[in-house]
Amino acid sequence: MRIPPLYLNSFKKGPALSYETGRASPSKRGERRKMVAETSRAMAKTAVEICEEKKGQEISIIDISEISVIADYFVIVTADNSRQVEALSDSLQDGMAKRGYGIRRAEGKPDSGWILLDYNDIIIHVFDKEQRFFYDLERIWSDGRKIVDPKEL
Repeated sequence: MRIPPLYLNSFKKGPALSYETGRASPSKRGERRKMVAETSRAMAKTAVEICEEKKGQEISIIDISEISVIADYFVIVTADNSRQVEALSDSLQDGMAKRGYGIRRAEGKPDSGWILLDYNDIIIHVFDKEQRFFYDLERIWSDGRKIVDPKEL
C-alpha cells in the first residue's frame, strides 16, 4: 500500500511541511531562525572565551547576519607572532570541538599570518598584527554591527 505524500510529512521529524508548497510553515521558519541565531551567538561567545584564555589580543566581533548570507558573525583576533597564531588556531579548533561545534573548513598557515576557521554560522579570523592591519576587515565589513562587549551577544 502506498502512503499519499500528504501523510508522509506527518511522519518526518522537524518542521511540518505545507502540502501545497513543500515548505515549512511561517511559524516554523521563524522558530528555526531563532534557534540558528541562538546557536550562532553561543558559538561566538565560546570563540571569544577561548581567545581570551589563550591571550588573544584586540578581539572583535562583527554581526554580519543582516548584510551577508555567508555567516552570522565574524570573530577577529590578533596574535603577537606566527607561533601564537598557530596556538590560538589549535586551541580554537580543540575548544570548539569539545563543545560540539564542528568545523567546516580551516584555511591558511601560521607563517602566512592569517588563519580562517569556518564554522558555518561564525567565521573566526586569527591574524598576526601586520596582516590584521593590512586586511582591515573591520573597515571592509563596517556595515555590520560591531559588538563591543561579548556580553551583548
